[in-house]
Amino acid sequence: MSQEQPSTVLTTPPPISKDDDALLNSKPINVWNTQKLGLRLGTDVVSAAIAAGSVAPVICLIDQYVPVWALFDVVAAHTILDQ
Repeated sequence: MSQEQPSTVLTTPPPISKDDDALLNSKPINVWNTQKLGLRLGTDVVSAAIAAGSVAPVICLIDQYVPVWALFDVVAAHTILDQ
């Protein structure tokens, strides 16, 4: 019982025609996708408003408590130094 090795078949690529050569050497056409541009801009504005509205309360809370924490640190430092 001998195991046969799979044979490898090499094929040559098809020849390049004049149409294929023209496609390979042509420059891409720059086309701007301006369809539904107003809808896209409106979506961006709504997304920005939602992001700002969800982050702003957190920043306000942090800004509100920073002076409280600083005051607590000053009071705690005076208390420790007085003892």
